[in-house]
Amino acid sequence: MHSAEPALTPEMLAELAVRTLVMIDDDDEVSIEHATEFYRSVPVAELSIVPARPMGYWSRNPS
Repeated sequence: MHSAEPALTPEMLAELAVRTLVMIDDDDEVSIEHATEFYRSVPVAELSIVPARPMGYWSRNPS
């Protein structure tokens, strides 16, 4: 994700035993490919890619 930290390997993510939501927008700093790799590495994960919106949009428009 970032060039230095956090440095999580797919093997580390595979150890997560909790339900995990990986959520990014389609114009995020993190690539969709990277988010998908993260999602596939976590045994009980869901992936949500939402349309890019201005900062704070979702808190003002939760529906």
